[in-house]
Amino acid sequence: MKKRFFICFVLVFSCSINSQNSSSSGNSTQAEKAMDVASGENHTLFLNNGTLFATGRNDFGQLGNGLNSDTNKFLQILTGVRYISAHGIHSAVLKDDGSLWVSGNNEGGQLGNGQSYYSTNIFVKVVGNIKAVYCGNSHTMIISNDGSLWVTGENKEGQLGIGENVNSTNIFLYAMKNISGVSCGDEFSMVLSNDGSLFATGKNAYGQLGLTMISNTNKFTFVMGGIKAVACGFKHSMVISNDGSLWGAGDNTYGKLGVEGLNKTNKFIFIMNDVKAVACGQDHTIIIKNDDSLWVCGYNASGQLGKGDTDSTNQFVKIMDNVKKISCGHNSSFVIKKDNTLWGTGANYFGQLGVNNNNDTNIFVKIAE
Repeated sequence: MKKRFFICFVLVFSCSINSQNSSSSGNSTQAEKAMDVASGENHTLFLNNGTLFATGRNDFGQLGNGLNSDTNKFLQILTGVRYISAHGIHSAVLKDDGSLWVSGNNEGGQLGNGQSYYSTNIFVKVVGNIKAVYCGNSHTMIISNDGSLWVTGENKEGQLGIGENVNSTNIFLYAMKNISGVSCGDEFSMVLSNDGSLFATGKNAYGQLGLTMISNTNKFTFVMGGIKAVACGFKHSMVISNDGSLWGAGDNTYGKLGVEGLNKTNKFIFIMNDVKAVACGQDHTIIIKNDDSLWVCGYNASGQLGKGDTDSTNQFVKIMDNVKKISCGHNSSFVIKKDNTLWGTGANYFGQLGVNNNNDTNIFVKIAE
């Protein structure tokens, strides 16, 4: 019998398992009570010593400041925060006590509050005893303290992995156990188990699940083992194996996989060695190599690669050194350098870079320190 419980069941769980950080999962970040960044479609969350700041698009209240107007500068939102995630037009954070708080669009039930499908422009508490949260475009996944995975939101393509074709749910449902990390794409999801096994579910029209086929699945399906990090874009996926090698699957339009002469692939192919972190935007990819250098590839019309022009590239290009964390919005990129400075580049129409203007930039500019 499949497990289907209300999320209140996880309140009794308590243990500790390591999970992936922003540099690995792309749109989520495990905070260190220091500095972290997470990017949604056109909004950005910034965590500095437990204080949450937000900027950018806010028509669905995704900034959580009680308003629905955009801003081009970071506004202080909450304190006592240790973990942040953003994707699409909603946001989620964990407070120091392990409680989950959500804000923004809820048309697909992605906030998981079980009360309605209405959006909210303030962060509302959903549940406690959670160790990690990951936002997809219109779905959300959380890992409880016992390592079990719970999911909510849209499921039209099977992205929740619950083995059923329900269109959506607005309550968190049990999906798997023994999970250490998650990355959510547009309409698909990938998870890592404690033993490094990679599982995938959801839309697979471009082969982004890496299952050597082009068909959707509504349950988490084993892909490969020996993986330590995963990042999902809109139509592509990247993983880092235990030996530091980078592998990619899915759509390669604009060269976002970092290989030439390939339209798409339905299996993970080798890209390069010596990689320790990866993040995916809508059509671009950024990585940190073992020497802490930043490399980028893919679509660049808004300057999201930060290489001083708007030319796309199908090969990884080195941009800077001394980088420790990365995050991608749809068409923007953010890095935190080893000196704890925040830098951003790319699309800024909604003010998502937080630099007090709405102008795109094709070079990384310093935002905060």
